[in-house]
Amino acid sequence: MILETLENLRREAYVRAVIRKAEFDNVIGYVGESLPVEIFHAANLTPYPVYGIDREILNFSVEKNICPLIDATVTYAKTDKCPLIHSSKLIVIGKTCPAMKQALQELKDKNIYVYDNEENLISELKKFYSFDKFYGEILYSIRQKLDEISDYIETLHRQNFLITHDEKFTIKYFINFLDIDERMKFLNELSEKLNEEKSFSRNKFVNLIHHCDLCKGNYLSLDGIFKEEDF
Repeated sequence: MILETLENLRREAYVRAVIRKAEFDNVIGYVGESLPVEIFHAANLTPYPVYGIDREILNFSVEKNICPLIDATVTYAKTDKCPLIHSSKLIVIGKTCPAMKQALQELKDKNIYVYDNEENLISELKKFYSFDKFYGEILYSIRQKLDEISDYIETLHRQNFLITHDEKFTIKYFINFLDIDERMKFLNELSEKLNEEKSFSRNKFVNLIHHCDLCKGNYLSLDGIFKEEDF
């Protein structure tokens, strides 16, 4: 039940992305860690992580001996089978493994930007999106909300022991498909379900790509964290 609840967030995001593309054309995709996603929200964009994590898409790939997470992401982009990638006018690359970065940069039909600093990011966003100027107070408020959400998930893991380390990252990944103001309510409801069910049904994860099977997640895991400590 828990995993189905999380997966439904992504399915609903598919529909929301297509609608917002049609109405506002304000969807932005991102891959990687250490991105100031609060800037996307402050600019009233609709940001989504665009990793390909479903193994079924690999049936359409001709690649060999490549990280499945990279393979799935690129295959979704090339086949135009992912509503999130399809709807994204721009994809921003943050801190991720070099192979993922290179694979995305080689996509010919998508606008790709490699993040370096906030000033340049805002300049790049203005090339693709129309938005009003926003101020530091707005960014601070959004950062506070994101920090509260992250802290809550950590509490579920470290203090309440309701979720494992892997489950924590699974939740962190899927919750990005909700608007910020909806996330805390969802986490409270999820906490109640976790208290009832105690844990995820692990056998239901078989169709999801958790991390790069080749490097065992040392470089790239489900939520896109680039783990320097594992070098």
